[in-house]
Amino acid sequence: MRKEKLIALAAACVMAAGIVGTEAQPSVQLNFGNPGSPFAPNTMLVAPTMPPPLWRQPHPMAPGPGFVWVDGTWAWNGSAWVWVPGTWARPPFPRARWAPGHWDRRRGGSQWVGGRWR
Repeated sequence: MRKEKLIALAAACVMAAGIVGTEAQPSVQLNFGNPGSPFAPNTMLVAPTMPPPLWRQPHPMAPGPGFVWVDGTWAWNGSAWVWVPGTWARPPFPRARWAPGHWDRRRGGSQWVGGRWR
């Protein structure tokens, strides 16, 4: 656990120092209000390729009781794949679970199939 905290702190320091430019990792946030896409408006639902493999991201402690962890995923911003980190979310009803979205292969690339609460 200590090693994970040190890695997270080091990553935050690198980003704060400006070593990783904003062009390299655009801001993308999860949006559970739209069942079609968990991404912010600066991402697209169709991509020319399949995304890289998913990352297994350690997650921090829940901010409180009743929160559900939603794993991170890849988003296409029109020119590159960007990682959308996982987050804690409050389900819309008791015992709800997040069914994650995924990228389906299609002719000429891939298409996002949105996640939803079950």
